[in-house]
Amino acid sequence: MILGSACCITILVPFINGVIGTWGKATVNRLREHGWRIKYEMLNERGGGCRATVTKGDESYTDTLYFEQAQKSGWTGPENNVKFSWAPGANRELKLRYGVLSKIIKTYIPEVLGNAVDIVEVAEDYVIEETTPAQTTAGARPRTEEVITTTPDERRKGLSDFIESEKNKPKPTIPAKKDAKHVQKEPESAQTTSKTNQSVQSSSKPTAEEGEVIEATAATKGK
Repeated sequence: MILGSACCITILVPFINGVIGTWGKATVNRLREHGWRIKYEMLNERGGGCRATVTKGDESYTDTLYFEQAQKSGWTGPENNVKFSWAPGANRELKLRYGVLSKIIKTYIPEVLGNAVDIVEVAEDYVIEETTPAQTTAGARPRTEEVITTTPDERRKGLSDFIESEKNKPKPTIPAKKDAKHVQKEPESAQTTSKTNQSVQSSSKPTAEEGEVIEATAATKGK
């Protein structure tokens, strides 16, 4: 509440290649909040690499990621057309740092990620392979799964548009409750039928004079 008015804040959760992620900068911040200290060492062999060590008290974890490993995993794109984010220089160095941190966190201290599955800058390079399910019946044609070809920016925009469309959806109308008096009120047709039945029953009963005549006739026949 701000000055008596409700304040609505929309938080966009990074959703990359089917997983919830956290940005690399936020991951480093989370490590520091948990008391971990980070040390990087850049390497030159195997296309370049990064060795990271995270330490807290007597606990210490070290791992290494090389550009060659990222290539074999398909993260960097085709060999003759490397992704811009993996271009030599600061881009590649940052990717290697986040990549090796991802390895350490997921292997040793996953609580740092919370509900996230991976670092966004790592998850956006996941390779979504085309798969063909096995045939279950004779002569059935295999179905090819759809391959995700959108870029990370397009997927972020799609998620933002979806959240916005959900916010703008009209609220469902709730039908008004019927009045109890109206529900218990007997329909006019039923009331008319009831009155008709009462009049028929009353007209079928003999009057007092007719009753005396009937009794006299019955007595005469008895004699």
